[in-house]
Amino acid sequence: MSTRARTTSGAGRAETRRRTFGCAVRATASPSSASSTPSFADAKRKVVESFERDYLLDALRRNGGNVSQTAQAIGMVRQSLQQKIRELDLRSEDWSSMEAHPGADRDGRGERK
Repeated sequence: MSTRARTTSGAGRAETRRRTFGCAVRATASPSSASSTPSFADAKRKVVESFERDYLLDALRRNGGNVSQTAQAIGMVRQSLQQKIRELDLRSEDWSSMEAHPGADRDGRGERK
């Protein structure tokens, strides 16, 4: 179990203290380095969101946009998939448009029919 507290020292540096099993751990970050590099949490959130968007769009395309079939194919409950679609602000045009589905009018060699 851990808890975190954020304080500011007199030098203007932010300090984060984490207590794990009674032991204090101190991490210090200067204000300039914090603004130039995204935090781990922000970077992770962006990567996870990008993965979820790409994964769900691909799954929806493979299932012709059918949410129930897609949910079953990827092992999700339909309502959870619908909620994730709303959270990611996905629209049916995203998985059914020609631009979003390259190769839709192409033969097996990648050429237009």
